[in-house]
Amino acid sequence: MSLTGYDLAALTQSQATVNTALADAVAAQASAKAAVKTKQAALRASEKLLRTYAKKIGANPNVPAPLLKQLGLAARKPATHTPPVVPAALTVSGQTDGTNTLAWNTMGNKQGTMYLVEYQNTANGGWTLLDTTTRAKYAATGFIPGQRTSYRVRAKRSEQTSAYSNEAVIYGNL
Repeated sequence: MSLTGYDLAALTQSQATVNTALADAVAAQASAKAAVKTKQAALRASEKLLRTYAKKIGANPNVPAPLLKQLGLAARKPATHTPPVVPAALTVSGQTDGTNTLAWNTMGNKQGTMYLVEYQNTANGGWTLLDTTTRAKYAATGFIPGQRTSYRVRAKRSEQTSAYSNEAVIYGNL
């Protein structure tokens, strides 16, 4: 049995169809992988943002304990007998990328003490809560080098909050 020209053309067309379908499947698989990576990155960014807001809400002494519970945040613990101590020796150094690095002395505050980092500059006027941390160091990002920015920190443990630290001022000029 021999193949005719018509048979060879049909086989060639069939092979081309299979190759096209295979290429389409490979492209679809790559697109699906990229979509999964994009979704995972968006999920990580959302989780980070939610954690930031949860810390800020939890640090706000004006948010009542029942609302914290309703939001699924840890209720504040009863006040300890030892109030937090005012952080001291706050310093700030600026980088050309707009990152200002803050550091302070914890003055012996217990491990787990939360520090409320606030800033003030010509753009916002008043003091604004920037973030909270349990460390004695913080990298504030997104600031404009050369713009005068003041920082202050206070310690918070349970319902008790210390007075503010000294103010540290950065102009951002390097």
